Amino acid sequence: MRFLTDDGLFGFILTPSTGSGMYRFQLVINGKLVGDREPCFLESAMRSLGSLHELVDSRLRRIFVDAGSVMDIIESDDSLHDAALLQVAESLDGWKLRGYVYEGNATFLAAGYMSGSDDMTNPISVSVVPLVEYDSVFGAAHDYWARTRRGK
Repeated sequence: MRFLTDDGLFGFILTPSTGSGMYRFQLVINGKLVGDREPCFLESAMRSLGSLHELVDSRLRRIFVDAGSVMDIIESDDSLHDAALLQVAESLDGWKLRGYVYEGNATFLAAGYMSGSDDMTNPISVSVVPLVEYDSVFGAAHDYWARTRRGK
């Protein structure tokens, strides 16, 4: 199942694996698929994505001009890093994924990286989604996950 914003640029893909309690789980950030197709458990993902931290730091406004500098700021500031770090699911191993709430928007940054290195393998993808829209898309994905994991 795909759960996307109206413009299709942000969302979640959840596909149950038959009888295993696992799901294929990917994010759509700026219209690009993030994550692999391997099944994983989603408890931590649903918990993390349902409780994004609100960050208050004027340097984050640069997201619209220079996503790379914002990623650098988040990576170098321990308090921002810890709050924005999303370790949501095994299917996102190999991706540097950060998410937070800033000025009423859910903000996500993602870039693939090489295992054992901090070198990113592709440009940073960014989605900035009004919080009301994020809550709606995430809520639909969460409800679907909750129903299907109970077998209803």
